[in-house]
Amino acid sequence: MDSIDIVACRDTLSYLYAFASWTPKDFCFDVEMIGNTLFLIRRRESTTEHLPDAGEHGNAFDERSNTWEADVSKSKSHNRLVRYTFGSFECLVRFESDGYLPDEMGPKLDSSLRRKKGTPTLAGDIRVQHQGRTIPQTAIFDLTTYPTATDRHEPTLSVELDLPRLWITQTFHSIVGVHREGRFDDVQIVNVSDRLKEWEAKNESILGRLHATLDHIVHLTKRSAAYRRLSIHRVGGGKLEFWRPAHYGWSALPDHLRERWTPKQKKVMYYANSAASQSG
Repeated sequence: MDSIDIVACRDTLSYLYAFASWTPKDFCFDVEMIGNTLFLIRRRESTTEHLPDAGEHGNAFDERSNTWEADVSKSKSHNRLVRYTFGSFECLVRFESDGYLPDEMGPKLDSSLRRKKGTPTLAGDIRVQHQGRTIPQTAIFDLTTYPTATDRHEPTLSVELDLPRLWITQTFHSIVGVHREGRFDDVQIVNVSDRLKEWEAKNESILGRLHATLDHIVHLTKRSAAYRRLSIHRVGGGKLEFWRPAHYGWSALPDHLRERWTPKQKKVMYYANSAASQSG
């Protein structure tokens, strides 16, 4: 746990990327320093909330073009964690992915690892169940849909505009569907591995500002008197605003995980009398 510097989701890092690239965007999220790790927590009303700009055609295309395997047939969403080094930071990033390409999937888990009833609960009703297949990050794809009326109806243009988001999640495949009133006539699967490398080199200065912004947030949060917690706000193309939390009752982690994440302090024992007698 000590080796992870930043825990975030795709959205919170996208917010800070918008700031670093001087792109106008309203956002608000919270941060908390637990041990030596900075947690970025997105504010959201519901875990099943649909984004207002996703559109009914996009959601329908996603549901009809992808298939849940039997092991996860009752799942509501597919979330993944990706870990990578960004400058001096070791990052752990959560994101909801749209699926994977079957040709790139890994081997099945050994039968000895399969559980029908799951492992003991971690907290409350949370269960962890090991089964299914190991899916490598290189097989994950991001799916986007657009109507022909938008200025992003060209798949090539769409992928270029999505590169910052794909870079944040280290997603190397993009599926772009263009529809006219719900009919999809143009669907392309694009491998963006080389484009991400080119984009990273081209946007080195923006990524440098993103790293400097994260570093600034880390230092401010460590010095915060509000239990090492802050709320970060931005309106349009304005500056980042750092507010004290409206209430102190929240935390990025439940108590039992917080204790495991926080490094234990080593006890130091002093033997003053023994030292004194030896020096005499």
